[in-house]
Amino acid sequence: MSTVSSKSWKKYLDALRQLSEKASKLMEGEIQAIGTDTPEAMERLVRYGYGLATKYGEGASALASEMYEALAELSGKAVPPAVPAPTAKYGEVAKAVYGTKLQSDKPEVMAGSIGRLVKMAGVDTMQQNALRDGAEWAWIPSGDTCAFCLTLASRGWQRASKEAIKNGHAEHVHANCDCTYAIRFSSDVDVEGYDPEALKMMYDEAEGTTPNDKINYLRRRFYAENKDIVGAESSKAEEFIPIAPNKAIMDFEKKAKNLENERAIITFPDGRIYDQSQGRSNRVSVHEPPVAGFFFSHNHPAPATFSVEDVKGFERAGYKQIRAVSKEKTFILEAVDPKQLKGEDRLFTEAYGKIFDELEDEAARRRRIVREETESIVDRAERTKAFREGYDRVIEWHRNAQGKWLKENAPKYGYRYIEEPTK
Repeated sequence: MSTVSSKSWKKYLDALRQLSEKASKLMEGEIQAIGTDTPEAMERLVRYGYGLATKYGEGASALASEMYEALAELSGKAVPPAVPAPTAKYGEVAKAVYGTKLQSDKPEVMAGSIGRLVKMAGVDTMQQNALRDGAEWAWIPSGDTCAFCLTLASRGWQRASKEAIKNGHAEHVHANCDCTYAIRFSSDVDVEGYDPEALKMMYDEAEGTTPNDKINYLRRRFYAENKDIVGAESSKAEEFIPIAPNKAIMDFEKKAKNLENERAIITFPDGRIYDQSQGRSNRVSVHEPPVAGFFFSHNHPAPATFSVEDVKGFERAGYKQIRAVSKEKTFILEAVDPKQLKGEDRLFTEAYGKIFDELEDEAARRRRIVREETESIVDRAERTKAFREGYDRVIEWHRNAQGKWLKENAPKYGYRYIEEPTK
Protein backbone atom coordinates (compact mmCIF):
# COMPACT_ATOMS: atom_id res chain seq x y z
CA MET A 1 0.00 0.00 0.00
CA SER A 2 1.36 3.42 -1.02
CA THR A 3 0.11 6.28 1.10
CA VAL A 4 0.26 10.04 0.74
CA SER A 5 1.39 11.13 4.19
CA SER A 6 -0.83 13.49 6.12
CA LYS A 7 2.17 15.84 6.32
CA SER A 8 2.53 15.96 2.52
CA TRP A 9 -1.20 16.38 2.00
CA LYS A 10 -1.36 19.15 4.59
CA LYS A 11 1.56 20.93 2.93
CA TYR A 12 -0.37 20.86 -0.35
CA LEU A 13 -3.56 22.15 1.27
CA ASP A 14 -1.69 24.89 3.12
CA ALA A 15 -0.18 26.12 -0.14
CA LEU A 16 -3.58 26.19 -1.81
CA ARG A 17 -5.13 27.96 1.17
CA GLN A 18 -2.40 30.62 1.19
CA LEU A 19 -3.20 31.49 -2.41
CA SER A 20 -6.92 31.66 -1.74
CA GLU A 21 -6.50 33.69 1.44
CA LYS A 22 -4.05 36.09 -0.22
CA ALA A 23 -6.52 36.82 -3.02
CA SER A 24 -9.35 37.26 -0.49
CA LYS A 25 -7.29 39.60 1.68
CA LEU A 26 -6.27 41.78 -1.25
CA MET A 27 -9.85 41.91 -2.51
CA GLU A 28 -11.12 42.86 0.93
CA GLY A 29 -8.60 45.70 1.12
CA GLU A 30 -9.72 47.03 -2.26
CA ILE A 31 -13.37 46.91 -1.21
CA GLN A 32 -12.60 48.82 1.97
CA ALA A 33 -10.62 51.39 -0.01
CA ILE A 34 -13.14 52.24 -2.76
CA GLY A 35 -16.46 50.98 -1.38
CA THR A 36 -19.36 49.44 -3.30
CA ASP A 37 -21.81 52.34 -3.49
CA THR A 38 -21.38 53.36 -7.13
CA PRO A 39 -21.50 51.51 -10.45
CA GLU A 40 -17.97 52.73 -11.16
CA ALA A 41 -16.70 51.23 -7.91
CA MET A 42 -18.39 47.90 -8.64
CA GLU A 43 -16.92 47.76 -12.14
CA ARG A 44 -13.48 48.50 -10.73
CA LEU A 45 -13.90 45.72 -8.17
CA VAL A 46 -14.85 43.26 -10.89
CA ARG A 47 -11.71 44.14 -12.85
CA TYR A 48 -9.56 43.90 -9.73
CA GLY A 49 -11.18 40.62 -8.69
CA TYR A 50 -10.63 39.23 -12.18
CA GLY A 51 -6.95 40.04 -11.94
CA LEU A 52 -6.70 38.33 -8.54
CA ALA A 53 -8.64 35.27 -9.67
CA THR A 54 -6.37 34.99 -12.71
CA LYS A 55 -3.05 35.49 -10.92
CA TYR A 56 -3.69 33.35 -7.87
CA GLY A 57 -5.89 30.89 -9.76
CA GLU A 58 -2.93 30.16 -12.04
CA GLY A 59 -0.91 29.41 -8.91
CA ALA A 60 -3.60 27.04 -7.63
CA SER A 61 -3.75 25.29 -11.02
CA ALA A 62 0.03 24.87 -11.03
CA LEU A 63 0.03 23.39 -7.51
CA ALA A 64 -2.77 21.00 -8.42
CA SER A 65 -0.90 19.97 -11.57
CA GLU A 66 2.18 19.11 -9.53
CA MET A 67 0.14 17.13 -7.01
CA TYR A 68 -1.71 15.32 -9.80
CA GLU A 69 1.53 14.18 -11.37
CA ALA A 70 2.92 13.14 -7.97
CA LEU A 71 -0.20 11.06 -7.22
CA ALA A 72 -0.03 9.44 -10.66
CA GLU A 73 3.65 8.57 -10.08
CA LEU A 74 2.78 7.11 -6.67
CA SER A 75 0.28 4.86 -8.47
CA GLY A 76 2.93 3.78 -10.94
CA LYS A 77 0.94 5.31 -13.79
CA ALA A 78 2.67 7.07 -16.69
CA VAL A 79 0.47 9.99 -17.75
CA PRO A 80 1.01 13.04 -19.94
CA PRO A 81 1.91 16.24 -18.07
CA ALA A 82 -1.08 17.63 -16.21
CA VAL A 83 -2.79 20.53 -17.94
CA PRO A 84 -3.65 23.47 -15.64
CA ALA A 85 -7.34 24.32 -15.78
CA PRO A 86 -8.38 27.77 -17.03
CA THR A 87 -8.93 30.38 -14.35
CA ALA A 88 -12.28 32.06 -13.76
CA LYS A 89 -13.76 33.93 -16.69
CA TYR A 90 -14.53 37.63 -16.41
CA GLY A 91 -18.27 36.90 -16.38
CA GLU A 92 -17.85 34.41 -13.53
CA VAL A 93 -15.98 37.01 -11.49
CA ALA A 94 -18.65 39.61 -12.20
CA LYS A 95 -21.32 37.17 -11.11
CA ALA A 96 -19.43 36.46 -7.87
CA VAL A 97 -18.87 40.15 -7.09
CA TYR A 98 -22.37 41.40 -7.88
CA GLY A 99 -24.00 38.31 -6.42
CA THR A 100 -22.31 38.60 -3.06
CA LYS A 101 -22.98 42.35 -3.00
CA LEU A 102 -26.67 41.55 -3.28
CA GLN A 103 -26.34 39.11 -0.40
CA SER A 104 -24.23 41.22 1.96
CA ASP A 105 -22.40 44.55 2.18
CA LYS A 106 -19.64 43.00 4.30
CA PRO A 107 -16.28 43.19 2.48
CA GLU A 108 -15.21 39.76 3.72
CA VAL A 109 -18.21 38.11 2.06
CA MET A 110 -17.44 39.52 -1.38
CA ALA A 111 -13.73 38.88 -0.88
CA GLY A 112 -14.45 35.26 0.03
CA SER A 113 -16.08 34.73 -3.35
CA ILE A 114 -12.79 35.58 -5.08
CA GLY A 115 -10.94 33.16 -2.80
CA ARG A 116 -13.46 30.52 -3.83
CA LEU A 117 -12.70 31.11 -7.51
CA VAL A 118 -8.99 30.69 -6.82
CA LYS A 119 -9.63 27.39 -5.08
CA MET A 120 -11.88 26.27 -7.92
CA ALA A 121 -9.01 26.54 -10.41
CA GLY A 122 -7.08 23.94 -8.42
CA VAL A 123 -10.06 21.63 -8.05
CA ASP A 124 -10.87 21.95 -11.76
CA THR A 125 -7.30 21.00 -12.62
CA MET A 126 -7.49 17.81 -10.58
CA GLN A 127 -10.90 16.93 -12.04
CA GLN A 128 -10.17 17.63 -15.68
CA ASN A 129 -6.93 15.67 -15.75
CA ALA A 130 -8.55 12.79 -13.89
CA LEU A 131 -11.25 12.65 -16.56
CA ARG A 132 -8.63 12.76 -19.31
CA ASP A 133 -6.61 9.87 -17.85
CA GLY A 134 -9.42 7.72 -16.42
CA ALA A 135 -8.37 8.07 -12.78
CA GLU A 136 -10.35 7.50 -9.61
CA TRP A 137 -11.00 10.45 -7.33
CA ALA A 138 -12.21 11.08 -3.80
CA TRP A 139 -13.26 14.23 -1.95
CA ILE A 140 -10.84 14.42 0.98
CA PRO A 141 -12.13 16.27 4.06
CA SER A 142 -9.83 18.57 5.99
CA GLY A 143 -10.11 20.83 9.01
CA ASP A 144 -13.48 21.92 10.37
CA THR A 145 -15.39 20.04 7.69
CA CYS A 146 -19.05 20.82 7.05
CA ALA A 147 -21.70 18.10 6.97
CA PHE A 148 -22.08 18.42 3.21
CA CYS A 149 -18.37 17.83 2.53
CA LEU A 150 -18.37 14.89 4.94
CA THR A 151 -21.25 13.40 2.98
CA LEU A 152 -19.35 13.78 -0.29
CA ALA A 153 -16.24 12.28 1.32
CA SER A 154 -18.26 9.29 2.54
CA ARG A 155 -18.72 8.15 -1.06
CA GLY A 156 -15.10 7.01 -1.13
CA TRP A 157 -13.00 6.47 -4.23
CA GLN A 158 -14.98 6.63 -7.47
CA ARG A 159 -14.15 6.53 -11.16
CA ALA A 160 -13.89 10.13 -12.40
CA SER A 161 -17.01 11.10 -14.33
CA LYS A 162 -18.62 14.19 -15.81
CA GLU A 163 -21.54 13.87 -13.38
CA ALA A 164 -19.54 15.79 -10.76
CA ILE A 165 -18.86 18.66 -13.18
CA LYS A 166 -21.37 21.27 -14.26
CA ASN A 167 -20.56 24.12 -16.61
CA GLY A 168 -16.92 23.11 -16.45
CA HIS A 169 -16.61 23.29 -12.67
CA ALA A 170 -16.98 21.25 -9.51
CA GLU A 171 -20.15 23.00 -8.40
CA HIS A 172 -19.84 22.10 -4.72
CA VAL A 173 -16.63 24.10 -4.16
CA HIS A 174 -17.29 26.76 -1.53
CA ALA A 175 -15.31 29.43 0.29
CA ASN A 176 -13.46 28.92 3.59
CA CYS A 177 -13.00 25.20 3.03
CA ASP A 178 -9.81 23.11 2.67
CA CYS A 179 -11.51 19.98 1.32
CA THR A 180 -10.46 19.02 -2.20
CA TYR A 181 -9.96 16.10 -4.60
CA ALA A 182 -7.22 13.50 -4.57
CA ILE A 183 -6.75 11.03 -7.44
CA ARG A 184 -5.29 7.59 -7.86
CA PHE A 185 -4.89 4.90 -10.51
CA SER A 186 -4.54 1.94 -8.15
CA SER A 187 -6.49 0.74 -5.13
CA ASP A 188 -3.11 0.34 -3.43
CA VAL A 189 -2.83 4.13 -3.13
CA ASP A 190 -4.55 6.15 -0.44
CA VAL A 191 -4.33 9.41 1.53
CA GLU A 192 -3.29 8.97 5.14
CA GLY A 193 -6.17 9.60 7.52
CA TYR A 194 -8.89 9.33 4.87
CA ASP A 195 -11.40 6.75 6.10
CA PRO A 196 -14.43 6.68 3.80
CA GLU A 197 -15.83 3.56 5.51
CA ALA A 198 -16.04 5.38 8.84
CA LEU A 199 -17.61 8.39 7.13
CA LYS A 200 -20.09 6.14 5.32
CA MET A 201 -21.02 4.49 8.59
CA MET A 202 -21.56 7.90 10.16
CA TYR A 203 -23.72 8.93 7.21
CA ASP A 204 -25.73 5.69 7.26
CA GLU A 205 -26.37 6.03 10.99
CA ALA A 206 -27.53 9.63 10.64
CA GLU A 207 -31.24 10.05 11.25
CA GLY A 208 -33.45 10.53 8.22
CA THR A 209 -34.65 8.59 5.19
CA THR A 210 -33.40 10.94 2.47
CA PRO A 211 -29.93 12.42 1.76
CA ASN A 212 -31.05 15.93 2.66
CA ASP A 213 -32.49 14.71 5.98
CA LYS A 214 -29.21 12.99 6.83
CA ILE A 215 -27.16 16.05 5.87
CA ASN A 216 -29.36 18.20 8.08
CA TYR A 217 -28.94 15.76 10.94
CA LEU A 218 -25.14 15.79 10.59
CA ARG A 219 -25.17 19.57 10.33
CA ARG A 220 -27.12 19.85 13.59
CA ARG A 221 -24.79 17.34 15.22
CA PHE A 222 -21.53 19.01 14.23
CA TYR A 223 -22.69 22.62 14.23
CA ALA A 224 -24.98 22.95 17.20
CA GLU A 225 -24.44 26.70 17.22
CA ASN A 226 -26.32 26.90 13.91
CA LYS A 227 -29.27 24.84 15.02
CA ASP A 228 -31.64 27.74 14.42
CA ILE A 229 -30.92 27.60 10.69
CA VAL A 230 -33.11 24.60 10.11
CA GLY A 231 -36.06 24.02 12.42
CA ALA A 232 -37.61 20.99 10.77
CA GLU A 233 -36.57 18.63 13.53
CA SER A 234 -38.71 20.43 16.09
CA SER A 235 -41.81 20.83 13.94
CA LYS A 236 -44.27 18.18 12.82
CA ALA A 237 -45.09 17.85 9.16
CA GLU A 238 -48.82 18.24 9.67
CA GLU A 239 -48.43 21.61 11.38
CA PHE A 240 -47.44 23.28 8.09
CA ILE A 241 -44.85 25.47 9.81
CA PRO A 242 -42.14 26.24 7.23
CA ILE A 243 -38.46 25.81 7.94
CA ALA A 244 -37.06 29.12 9.10
CA PRO A 245 -34.89 30.68 6.37
CA ASN A 246 -31.19 31.01 7.10
CA LYS A 247 -29.57 34.44 7.34
CA ALA A 248 -28.24 34.45 3.78
CA ILE A 249 -31.73 33.87 2.40
CA MET A 250 -33.28 36.44 4.73
CA ASP A 251 -30.75 39.08 3.65
CA PHE A 252 -31.32 38.17 0.00
CA GLU A 253 -35.11 38.40 0.25
CA LYS A 254 -35.05 41.80 1.97
CA LYS A 255 -33.46 43.24 -1.17
CA ALA A 256 -34.86 40.99 -3.87
CA LYS A 257 -38.53 41.46 -2.96
CA ASN A 258 -38.46 45.00 -4.39
CA LEU A 259 -36.54 44.24 -7.60
CA GLU A 260 -38.15 44.30 -11.04
CA ASN A 261 -36.05 41.45 -12.43
CA GLU A 262 -35.74 37.99 -10.94
CA ARG A 263 -32.76 37.06 -8.75
CA ALA A 264 -31.98 33.73 -7.10
CA ILE A 265 -29.87 32.30 -4.31
CA ILE A 266 -28.98 28.71 -3.35
CA THR A 267 -27.51 27.88 0.04
CA PHE A 268 -25.93 24.79 1.55
CA PRO A 269 -27.92 23.04 4.30
CA ASP A 270 -25.81 24.87 6.90
CA GLY A 271 -26.59 28.30 5.44
CA ARG A 272 -23.47 29.03 3.39
CA ILE A 273 -24.02 30.41 -0.10
CA TYR A 274 -23.68 27.92 -2.96
CA ASP A 275 -24.75 30.07 -5.93
CA GLN A 276 -26.44 33.35 -6.85
CA SER A 277 -27.88 34.44 -10.20
CA GLN A 278 -29.42 37.44 -11.92
CA GLY A 279 -32.18 37.01 -14.48
CA ARG A 280 -34.88 38.78 -16.43
CA SER A 281 -38.34 40.04 -15.47
CA ASN A 282 -39.87 36.57 -15.29
CA ARG A 283 -37.02 34.07 -15.43
CA VAL A 284 -33.72 33.28 -13.74
CA SER A 285 -31.33 30.37 -14.34
CA VAL A 286 -29.23 28.72 -11.64
CA HIS A 287 -26.51 26.09 -11.33
CA GLU A 288 -28.28 23.26 -9.55
CA PRO A 289 -26.34 21.56 -6.75
CA PRO A 290 -25.09 18.00 -7.28
CA VAL A 291 -27.01 16.45 -4.36
CA ALA A 292 -30.30 16.99 -2.56
CA GLY A 293 -30.87 19.04 0.55
CA PHE A 294 -30.05 22.59 -0.53
CA PHE A 295 -32.24 25.67 -0.06
CA PHE A 296 -33.39 27.88 -2.94
CA SER A 297 -35.03 31.29 -2.96
CA HIS A 298 -35.89 33.73 -5.72
CA ASN A 299 -38.11 36.73 -6.20
CA HIS A 300 -41.29 37.02 -8.24
CA PRO A 301 -41.74 40.66 -9.30
CA ALA A 302 -45.45 39.87 -9.70
CA PRO A 303 -47.07 38.30 -6.60
CA ALA A 304 -47.52 34.88 -8.23
CA THR A 305 -46.93 31.45 -6.77
CA PHE A 306 -44.66 28.79 -8.31
CA SER A 307 -44.49 28.11 -12.03
CA VAL A 308 -44.22 24.62 -13.47
CA GLU A 309 -40.50 25.28 -14.06
CA ASP A 310 -40.12 26.18 -10.37
CA VAL A 311 -41.71 22.90 -9.29
CA LYS A 312 -39.74 20.93 -11.86
CA GLY A 313 -36.48 22.38 -10.57
CA PHE A 314 -37.58 21.77 -6.98
CA GLU A 315 -38.06 18.05 -7.56
CA ARG A 316 -35.18 17.56 -10.00
CA ALA A 317 -32.59 19.19 -7.70
CA GLY A 318 -34.10 17.68 -4.55
CA TYR A 319 -34.20 21.03 -2.73
CA LYS A 320 -35.21 20.90 0.91
CA GLN A 321 -37.08 24.16 0.41
CA ILE A 322 -37.88 26.52 -2.45
CA ARG A 323 -39.18 30.04 -1.86
CA ALA A 324 -40.65 32.77 -4.09
CA VAL A 325 -40.79 36.23 -2.50
CA SER A 326 -42.76 39.26 -3.68
CA LYS A 327 -43.56 42.57 -2.00
CA GLU A 328 -46.80 41.21 -0.55
CA LYS A 329 -46.44 37.45 -0.22
CA THR A 330 -43.83 34.74 0.18
CA PHE A 331 -44.62 31.32 -1.30
CA ILE A 332 -42.91 28.27 0.20
CA LEU A 333 -42.65 24.63 -0.91
CA GLU A 334 -40.58 22.20 1.11
CA ALA A 335 -39.76 18.51 1.18
CA VAL A 336 -41.03 16.50 4.14
CA ASP A 337 -40.82 12.92 2.86
CA PRO A 338 -40.68 12.93 -0.97
CA LYS A 339 -42.23 9.86 -2.56
CA GLN A 340 -43.93 8.54 -5.66
CA LEU A 341 -40.95 9.23 -7.87
CA LYS A 342 -40.94 7.21 -11.06
CA GLY A 343 -37.45 6.98 -12.52
CA GLU A 344 -36.63 10.33 -14.07
CA ASP A 345 -40.32 11.32 -13.99
CA ARG A 346 -41.54 13.45 -11.13
CA LEU A 347 -45.18 12.71 -10.47
CA PHE A 348 -45.79 15.90 -8.48
CA THR A 349 -44.42 17.97 -11.36
CA GLU A 350 -46.59 16.05 -13.80
CA ALA A 351 -49.71 16.59 -11.71
CA TYR A 352 -49.00 20.27 -11.21
CA GLY A 353 -48.25 20.76 -14.90
CA LYS A 354 -51.62 19.28 -15.78
CA ILE A 355 -53.61 21.44 -13.35
CA PHE A 356 -51.50 24.47 -14.31
CA ASP A 357 -52.59 24.12 -17.95
CA GLU A 358 -56.22 23.66 -16.91
CA LEU A 359 -56.14 26.80 -14.77
CA GLU A 360 -54.44 28.74 -17.58
CA ASP A 361 -57.26 27.73 -19.93
CA GLU A 362 -59.91 28.78 -17.40
CA ALA A 363 -58.13 32.09 -16.79
CA ALA A 364 -58.05 32.73 -20.53
CA ARG A 365 -61.80 32.04 -20.71
CA ARG A 366 -62.45 34.50 -17.87
CA ARG A 367 -60.31 37.15 -19.54
CA ARG A 368 -62.36 36.80 -22.72
CA ILE A 369 -65.52 37.34 -20.71
CA VAL A 370 -64.06 40.49 -19.18
CA ARG A 371 -63.20 41.80 -22.66
CA GLU A 372 -66.66 41.07 -23.98
CA GLU A 373 -68.40 42.65 -20.98
CA THR A 374 -66.36 45.85 -21.08
CA GLU A 375 -66.51 46.41 -24.84
CA SER A 376 -70.03 47.83 -24.54
CA ILE A 377 -68.98 50.60 -22.14
CA VAL A 378 -69.01 53.82 -24.16
CA ASP A 379 -66.83 56.04 -21.95
CA ARG A 380 -63.21 55.18 -22.66
CA ALA A 381 -61.93 55.92 -19.16
CA GLU A 382 -64.67 53.86 -17.52
CA ARG A 383 -64.10 51.04 -20.02
CA THR A 384 -60.36 50.99 -19.26
CA LYS A 385 -61.02 51.03 -15.52
CA ALA A 386 -63.55 48.21 -15.71
CA PHE A 387 -61.24 46.20 -17.94
CA ARG A 388 -58.31 46.50 -15.52
CA GLU A 389 -60.46 45.67 -12.51
CA GLY A 390 -61.81 42.60 -14.30
CA TYR A 391 -58.34 41.43 -15.26
CA ASP A 392 -57.12 41.95 -11.69
CA ARG A 393 -59.95 39.72 -10.43
CA VAL A 394 -58.93 37.02 -12.90
CA ILE A 395 -55.29 37.26 -11.79
CA GLU A 396 -56.30 36.99 -8.13
CA TRP A 397 -58.58 34.04 -8.87
CA HIS A 398 -55.81 32.32 -10.82
CA ARG A 399 -53.25 32.80 -8.05
CA ASN A 400 -55.65 31.61 -5.35
CA ALA A 401 -56.64 28.54 -7.39
CA GLN A 402 -53.01 27.55 -7.87
CA GLY A 403 -52.25 28.04 -4.19
CA LYS A 404 -55.33 26.05 -3.16
CA TRP A 405 -54.29 23.13 -5.36
CA LEU A 406 -50.71 23.18 -4.06
CA LYS A 407 -51.79 23.28 -0.43
CA GLU A 408 -54.25 20.42 -0.86
CA ASN A 409 -52.14 18.16 -3.07
CA ALA A 410 -48.49 18.70 -2.13
CA PRO A 411 -48.77 16.42 0.96
CA LYS A 412 -49.76 13.50 -1.30
CA TYR A 413 -46.25 13.58 -2.75
CA GLY A 414 -44.35 14.19 0.47
CA TYR A 415 -44.21 18.00 0.25
CA ARG A 416 -45.95 20.88 1.96
CA TYR A 417 -46.94 24.31 0.71
CA ILE A 418 -47.66 27.52 2.56
CA GLU A 419 -48.15 31.23 1.82
CA GLU A 420 -47.23 33.92 4.33
CA PRO A 421 -46.98 37.72 4.32
CA THR A 422 -43.58 38.95 3.23
CA LYS A 423 -41.58 40.25 6.17
